[in-house]
Amino acid sequence: MDEDIIEKRAMDKRIDRMEVKIDKLIDAVTQLVRVEIVLQTIENRLNSQSEFMKHLDGRIDTIDSKIPIYDMGVGLLKKSIATILTLVLTGVVGSFFLFTN
Repeated sequence: MDEDIIEKRAMDKRIDRMEVKIDKLIDAVTQLVRVEIVLQTIENRLNSQSEFMKHLDGRIDTIDSKIPIYDMGVGLLKKSIATILTLVLTGVVGSFFLFTN
């Protein structure tokens, strides 16, 4: 009878150790699942940011292709303003000399 009690206690201790190990395994798997969820969220954010960067890159390329046209327009405007100012100053200086004599 004593042997049965000793054997039962040994078996209970063994089962308790196994339960503790199973609990630790469950905790580890739970943490792995949480880490996987976080990694998936980070990957989704990176993919979203990558798509946005591609969109911005396309917009920058479009702007870069238009810059020479704008430069040409600004250059023409500068020349026009310079010509108009030259004509106005020439007229003012000529009028000054014409009317001061």
